[in-house]
Amino acid sequence: MTPKTAAAPSAVMEDLPMTVLQDRLADILLQTGPRKTGELVTAVNHKAVTLKLAKHALKSSSRFTQTSDRKWDLAGRWEAPDYPFEEVLESLVKSAGRPLSAETLGREMGKILGRDPEVMAETVLKFASDSSHFTIVGESEFGLSGWLLDTDYDRPEDVIYYNFLDEELIEHYRPAAAALDWETDPAAAAVQLVLEGKDPVPFKVAAYFGWEAQRDYFDPAEMLTALWQDEEVAISSSLVLYRRDREKELLNALKKLEATLAEELEEEEEAEEAPPEVTDNDIAEMRRAILEKGDVCRIEDLILQTFELEKGEKAYEPTEKTIVEHLRHDIEVIWLGAGRFAPAGTVPAHVLQIPESLIIPEYDFATPDGERFDVEMEPAGLESSLAKEIHLPIVQDVGDEDPPERPEKRPMRADCVLKYHHKQEGTFPLAQLPEGLFAPEPAVQQISIRHDGNTYEVWVNLDTRLIYGLGPLYEALGLPIAGGLFHLNATEDWDVFDLEYSGETDEMTAVAPARLLELLQLKDEADNERLPTFEVMCRLLERQSSGMSYPHLFVEVNLIRRVSRMLVASILSGYPCFTRQPRTGLWVFDPKKKDQGFQKSKRKYVVKEY
Repeated sequence: MTPKTAAAPSAVMEDLPMTVLQDRLADILLQTGPRKTGELVTAVNHKAVTLKLAKHALKSSSRFTQTSDRKWDLAGRWEAPDYPFEEVLESLVKSAGRPLSAETLGREMGKILGRDPEVMAETVLKFASDSSHFTIVGESEFGLSGWLLDTDYDRPEDVIYYNFLDEELIEHYRPAAAALDWETDPAAAAVQLVLEGKDPVPFKVAAYFGWEAQRDYFDPAEMLTALWQDEEVAISSSLVLYRRDREKELLNALKKLEATLAEELEEEEEAEEAPPEVTDNDIAEMRRAILEKGDVCRIEDLILQTFELEKGEKAYEPTEKTIVEHLRHDIEVIWLGAGRFAPAGTVPAHVLQIPESLIIPEYDFATPDGERFDVEMEPAGLESSLAKEIHLPIVQDVGDEDPPERPEKRPMRADCVLKYHHKQEGTFPLAQLPEGLFAPEPAVQQISIRHDGNTYEVWVNLDTRLIYGLGPLYEALGLPIAGGLFHLNATEDWDVFDLEYSGETDEMTAVAPARLLELLQLKDEADNERLPTFEVMCRLLERQSSGMSYPHLFVEVNLIRRVSRMLVASILSGYPCFTRQPRTGLWVFDPKKKDQGFQKSKRKYVVKEY
């Protein structure tokens, strides 16, 4: 009875994609030396070959071994130098999965034994040529004798049995093989069988058809050489013949294979649950990568490059935590929050300071007689509604905000109303955002804002209390001059946010283009005439007879000049010419009371005069 050891046609096809990948990996390692999995994936350069799949391909084959520095190499290169010469040679050819030249084997043996590669090449040539364990392929390459069909038998059933062939498998290919001329040229017939058929063909099955036709004249080594050198047919390390132009198609099949291997891949990940040891050399390697890039590096890329761990793997999070703790204290790099690092000194200079246009100046609008109209009071002197409204986020700004208090739970959404001066500078004040939206450290962070398929890299400075670099985003959104309302949604990552914008505006802060022209004209008047803010507010409300809310008035005053919320609230509360209408809550101006001056009863609350 014939042993059922050979694979059925369907099984041959199922195993071939993984074998082709392993052969590609072996070729890369043979040419380049030890490489990390990520480097091998890059070299393979095929979308179906993921890091996880490549790891599986390497781990599941005895042809590969992992070195102490987490790189992969051909297992044959790591045979002990005191092993028998022939055994080491065999291991090298098995690892490569293909015939190797005497020169290549001499180079590899020279490394293993510490000998001159040219001398070793001559030794290999003599030894392998005389050894029954090897077969010459072509003029100077050596394969393993076990790859050939053993033809030391007369009866077909013996050839099938001792070559571990499956008669059922042979009969599967026989109808197509029967139409080909195996007697004249077995190799050419084998090529035709592969090219005209839909299945890959095991080499020994094709060799069997050649033996059947030629018997005593059949030379399996000659057939192997012809097929190895053929331009249309390739031979896998598992000795399966397939069309060379189908290699990409076979690798594409790995997508489906990865899905079927999901449980096995999960088990492999479970086995690697313990995080790797992070050594000083690992930190030095990552530091070097950051410095060489000269720009922001992400921790996931560094971990992938150094430890070949992907986000989501169980060992990833503790490894990330350890590395961040090491690198954040490294004097050569700077931590930019979450998992971002850059060379020290590369943070843009403008991110470290408040733009001049956003700073509230120290004004002095005293008249020649020393009279001052701009008066700032303590909160106790404010009109009751204003005492509450000064704490609204919309009237708070950089350099003029309530002391931030970080909540226990992180807010996941922020409604952002853009003011004119921040649109001009490409900034946004943290004062208008819920505290705790960003990570508590470091002081300077880089974050990503995603919108409409695009990602914008911007900067957050917790010390200056500003977001910088938003100009391109504002332009892309097409935000109005002032009052544009967009929403910032936090994600599970501290440095990634999603932005929503549907053309909304905030009624209290929106400024129409025509109104902006009026305000800019008033700004020129204020600058040229050195008008105190009191006079600016009089003129604003005089031209807006229906009245304005405190936030709206504050926004428009700040379009003309940067002033504090307390100054605007104090002027409204301290001068009789400004009154709040009970029904609408809007502030109106009475020109008849303009000359009455600041209320004497409020003088005790004054803390500053301009």
